[in-house]
Amino acid sequence: MMLLRIIVSFMKICLLAFGGAYSAVPLIAREVVDVQHWMTYAEFADLLALDELTPGPIMINCATFVGMKLAGIPGAIAASLGCCIPPAIICFVLDLIYRKYREVPVISVILQAMRCMSLALVLSTLISLTASIMFHGAGISFANLDILSVILAAATFILIRKEVADPIVVLLGSGAVSLLSWLLLGI
Repeated sequence: MMLLRIIVSFMKICLLAFGGAYSAVPLIAREVVDVQHWMTYAEFADLLALDELTPGPIMINCATFVGMKLAGIPGAIAASLGCCIPPAIICFVLDLIYRKYREVPVISVILQAMRCMSLALVLSTLISLTASIMFHGAGISFANLDILSVILAAATFILIRKEVADPIVVLLGSGAVSLLSWLLLGI
């Protein structure tokens, strides 16, 4: 029964995930955290961090990690299939339609609206994850602010944005700083 829930949940996510993998992250978060209660936002943030360190598409990796956590290897396979089947069918059908009607002006209007919707979804997840990481899921107030997380996030953003260092090196460095602060300072 759990495998069926996993595959159906990820098929549902993939049927709604327009705009690429990062626009699907909020949909995955909502389904996994809010609807199914399979994990917390903090656990989901950890999953995303691991996801960024592993090669491959973010959506498949995310689904695989969730499925693995829930039901081991069969769960990972079910979640991955749930992510692959709907897009494969949709891409095939859309390719046929697009080839026939690509010159129709309303098509570009629809695609622009979908890009705007994807941006809103990504920003929504960014806000939720920021609150979870920077305030440890507690109420958003200065008293609950994790200063080290703010410093690491800002430094990581700047280093990656300015292309000062490779993102993997920056992520590993952030992890090392966090580990050292925990070992030495208990934070």
